[in-house]
Amino acid sequence: MVQRTSGRGRSSRIKPDHTRMYIIIGIIAVAVVITTLVLLLYAPKAEAAEGTMSFAYEGKGLVIRKEKLYKSETYGKTTFLAQEGEVVTTGTAIADVYTWDYNANDVAQLNVIEDTIMDYQEKYILDESLKKELENMNTGVNQKAKEISDVVSGAATGNLIKLEQELKQLMQERQKFLNEAVAEDEQLKAFYEQRNDLETRIADWKQTILAESDGVVSFYFDGLETVLTPDNMTKLTPANIADVFAGKSIVPTSGNEPSQTSARSLYRLVEQNEWYVVFVADSRIAEFENPSNVFNVEFSAGENLTFSGSVSESQESGGKYLYYLKFTEPISDMVMARKVNMSITATFSGVQVPAGAVRMADNQLGVYVDNGGNKEFVAVKVKTIDDQMAIVEPENMSSPLISGCTVYA
Repeated sequence: MVQRTSGRGRSSRIKPDHTRMYIIIGIIAVAVVITTLVLLLYAPKAEAAEGTMSFAYEGKGLVIRKEKLYKSETYGKTTFLAQEGEVVTTGTAIADVYTWDYNANDVAQLNVIEDTIMDYQEKYILDESLKKELENMNTGVNQKAKEISDVVSGAATGNLIKLEQELKQLMQERQKFLNEAVAEDEQLKAFYEQRNDLETRIADWKQTILAESDGVVSFYFDGLETVLTPDNMTKLTPANIADVFAGKSIVPTSGNEPSQTSARSLYRLVEQNEWYVVFVADSRIAEFENPSNVFNVEFSAGENLTFSGSVSESQESGGKYLYYLKFTEPISDMVMARKVNMSITATFSGVQVPAGAVRMADNQLGVYVDNGGNKEFVAVKVKTIDDQMAIVEPENMSSPLISGCTVYA
């Protein structure tokens, strides 16, 4: 209805009636209070308690090592001085590398002249006590040579590189003894000059490669050493990982692509106590989202290969979830592993609550606790969870979420 007034008369006004509005507001307020009381009085509740739960996961992953690949210009011959998987320190001799014009005849002649010198020196030892000492040295050399022969033939087990180094040490000690026991004459002088000439020529062809840092040495390569690195691993996608398992090549993503040179891979030096395994899961796994969780991981790469590790990083990619297990134990036989099957297990203990009590509020996982009649939200880390129960850890250890408290389920 339209209200009009005349130009000369007084305008008429209708006063609004607020009574109805106040009644509606009052009804809403009462409803809110009643609803709150009902939620507080009749919401499902449960008692938190100390509990233990087991976790197990089977999967496959890629081993990623913190390692450096060393190359050498194209070489014709290599003599490895360190053993595969040996733990070395800075300055340890890794290998002797010879150029393509290396002459094996000179090496053979050097061996002959060294034998000739020793025979000549032994012949002219006159002192009986020195002869006896030389016999003992010869016995030690022969016994060590026999040990090496047994290892090579499979009749015995042992560290071949170490045995060869011990034999070399014994032979050097014997040679030093002979040099001191027999005075140099014209014939010995000629032999020495011939030996020095051969050693000089061989030294021109040979370079001894020394370890540039501490680590585990390996002479095996799969072509992924510069691609699968800790620096690159968070750039991997599920498709990249699937390609590696399928035997396909993947493109480096860090810009550290290997240069195209004539150098060939010679060895790699692996950080012993820092390595990773990346794997893909189809869905989010709560246990792997908690970086404080520690797991026992058994690998298929060999016998008794069980390590303790935790998930250092995780990310979602294309609807799948990538998890990165970090290990700080000696890498041992995993130094040569790349594609592995693994069994991940853990036993978690702590405050146990119904799985339904774990909720998300303001992008934070937590549990509502009845704290003296007040409903209080306590932020938590989930150690493990299944369809029924969960083991949780309060973010704030002084929170009211403790064994025996009441939680809203």
